[in-house]
Amino acid sequence: MRFFVGTYTNDNRSAGIYSVSLDEKSGELGQPELAAKCSNPSFLALSPDGTRLYATAEVPSADGTQQGGLRAFHVTQGKGALTEFSALPLAASGTSTHVSVSPDGKAAFSVHYNAAWVASVRLDAQGALFERASLLTHAGKTGPNTKRQEKPHAHSIILSPDGRHAYVCDLGLDLVQPYLISPTDASLKALAPAASEPGDGPRHSRFSHDGRHLYVVNELTGSMGVYLRDTQEGTLSRLQTVSLLEPGFTGSNTSAEVQLHPNGRHLYATSRGPDIITVLERSEQDGLLKVLQRLPSGGRHPRHFALSPDGRWLVCANRDTDSLNVFAVDPTSGTLRATGFSAVVPQAVCVLFAP
Repeated sequence: MRFFVGTYTNDNRSAGIYSVSLDEKSGELGQPELAAKCSNPSFLALSPDGTRLYATAEVPSADGTQQGGLRAFHVTQGKGALTEFSALPLAASGTSTHVSVSPDGKAAFSVHYNAAWVASVRLDAQGALFERASLLTHAGKTGPNTKRQEKPHAHSIILSPDGRHAYVCDLGLDLVQPYLISPTDASLKALAPAASEPGDGPRHSRFSHDGRHLYVVNELTGSMGVYLRDTQEGTLSRLQTVSLLEPGFTGSNTSAEVQLHPNGRHLYATSRGPDIITVLERSEQDGLLKVLQRLPSGGRHPRHFALSPDGRWLVCANRDTDSLNVFAVDPTSGTLRATGFSAVVPQAVCVLFAP
């Protein structure tokens, strides 16, 4: 198996996007290789057929200034090499924060944390970043955490499995904002938002396979919100909130990422500060969660992780220890076991398995 790693390059220890092999029988990692030189490719997404990779980045605009935008790369199958073939600036200085690709491979979607914009981009027949379809900015009443929620912060955007709706977690506004996606031009229309608990700070989210439930990691309170989606209208209603942290935990925490196991029965989430991975069991009847396990992430600041396509392995990117740490997934219980296998990638912040 092979996966890609997005990084921060500000301190010049990392040079861009890396490719790493994983032995599918043992979980051992190969030596990381530079797949593409790029400035701050902090989040990555693949086209549905796996032939193209899209990365958040800083991109030169027409006037020569650097703007938040996207870069597109061709993927050399089996070798982990990337060749850039398209780039598009969107708006505001600094790196854009998150990127997703539509299930039909015809559009890409991105957000910018500090500028709080949400963008949709049409892709041409070859997957190049063709033109911006929408650029919307979040505004409204912010949450009670005056240090972190001083303004809107659009943190992530994902699409429903049917590709009809996009969902943006806004950490500053304490809400998940749904959008209707135009099937003709990929433009976005805002729908009624779903509020989290005050001060939650929604960060990243993940859908159940059937698109009925959305699971949201709340960065500031270290919890997971469970939302029921109206699959026709696209709106959300909150069903449950579960703590990702040990009972009685009082230290500093910023929870980060959530992933759903391919079997649909287990979810995983990371929390920075306590530096743990939380394993949760998901009810297939009502979508509700219960915590099964909490264990160390193998390093400091577990910003992101990914499960292998076969569901046997979890690779966690611990940014502050420059480490990728491998965990074996129990096929029945979904619980994790540290394998002891690791690799060094400076400032690793995103893990993306190739198909």
